[in-house]
Amino acid sequence: MPIQTTKQNSMAVGYGLGLIGIIIFGSTLPVTKLALNDFTPAFITFARGAIAQIAAICLLLALGRKFPKAHWAAILAGGIATVFGFPLLMAIALKTVPSSHGGVVLGVLPLMTAVFATVFAGERPPKLFWVCAIIGAALVIAFSLGDSAMHIETGDLWLLAAALSASFGYVIFGRLAKVMPAWETISCALVITAPVSFVATYLTFDVGKAPITFTPWFHVVFLGLFSQYIGFFAW
Repeated sequence: MPIQTTKQNSMAVGYGLGLIGIIIFGSTLPVTKLALNDFTPAFITFARGAIAQIAAICLLLALGRKFPKAHWAAILAGGIATVFGFPLLMAIALKTVPSSHGGVVLGVLPLMTAVFATVFAGERPPKLFWVCAIIGAALVIAFSLGDSAMHIETGDLWLLAAALSASFGYVIFGRLAKVMPAWETISCALVITAPVSFVATYLTFDVGKAPITFTPWFHVVFLGLFSQYIGFFAW
């Protein structure tokens, strides 16, 4: 009984953290849409990465954590997918589609993640999961076609590419979380990609068009601290 109770408590904690991650990630698209009013997709991507990377570096240094060199390749791959791939592709998509539309299209993430988990991580989700995931993906496709007068929009293709990138990164981090703390996986992924973000943030920042009000910068900081970092702690 104690073992069963412990397992149930662990699952409850896992679902609770997953819910927190979903809430944070759910705000990512509308906040990105708002940020696009003042910044380019490239700057948003690299700036949010740079903000999260500074936080990750400070945390790892404060805790005296060393970079796990044995897993550097997997960490780099996951970092490229989630720090650069998903944010950039999503931001490009939101230039042409509403954030509400994007949120629905990204509903294919569970199916894509399950496919990657099956192929790369050897996981075997139950049949009911596959049925629900396929039905959900079909509804997403139907919605996308109906919302765009039966035409596939360019933004939809960017969103699908973003979903592929995110699901690939999720599976890599999921595997790494079995051998190192989950929060440390995303922290190390941010550290290893930091040089690119720092340089690219500088190169993509348009001084002449930079907003001087608080709100646009708050959007970018929110995306960096929450969407790019704290949300992954829970997820």
